Amino acid sequence: MHFPTEKLEKLKDGIKQLVDIHGRTSKMKILRQLFIPLTEAMKEGVKLELINNYLNEQGLEITLPTLRNMIYRIRKERGISPQKKSTQDLNIQPQNQPQTVVSDKSLTTPKTEIDYQARYDDINGRYKAAESFEEKYAILGGDPKKLDGHSRRKQREMCIELHMAFHNQYKPFIKF
Repeated sequence: MHFPTEKLEKLKDGIKQLVDIHGRTSKMKILRQLFIPLTEAMKEGVKLELINNYLNEQGLEITLPTLRNMIYRIRKERGISPQKKSTQDLNIQPQNQPQTVVSDKSLTTPKTEIDYQARYDDINGRYKAAESFEEKYAILGGDPKKLDGHSRRKQREMCIELHMAFHNQYKPFIKF
């Protein structure tokens, strides 16, 4: 399969620009900034081996296993999990992934980074202002009925776990 020339030039320019701007910077930082064009190329059927060879030709020396690992880590940071085409086409979650129901409309996925920051700040502010664990749990999108029958300590732990999951969901898109 042939890698489109214009995309090669775009990647080439991107890598050179990053090196010029940042000088000696981490390979992970460069890959984070090239993540979208790389994933677009992979979606179009370009093999990862070909992309790896191209990146090496441009001076970004990286092994294929390292490239795979870095792409995996970036996907994980951004909350992107590749799914099999059959489950994606049918809009079905694989059995090994738990289904989550969000009861708070404020946790729906925003469209821009500005929305992510504003949404994160809003939910986090309401969470900190809440007085009861039930209220905090509901603000984060959990079902407060799940807290029933648990000790105050366990309720607090459950709130903290949900708050950490919320924080990790928004972490790649917000500034602290």
